[in-house]
Amino acid sequence: MRVDRTLDIPGSTPPPVLVAALGPAMLRLAGAHADGTVTWMTGISTIASHIAPTLHQAATEAGDPRRGWPSPSRSA
Repeated sequence: MRVDRTLDIPGSTPPPVLVAALGPAMLRLAGAHADGTVTWMTGISTIASHIAPTLHQAATEAGDPRRGWPSPSRSA
């Protein structure tokens, strides 16, 4: 499904787009295109060793490392 519309409400900011992602492909998609990911069923070691590095790498490769994904060195 694709929707190509905008909603312009003066004085508002767009809501963040969060992607539920644990696998490598979805994490790369989230890192490159989304504002965040949902990690409520994930332990800290998985975030540090798998999720944060994948998100950070995808955001960097997409040319947008400022997305807020932690660098792997900060997540341990």
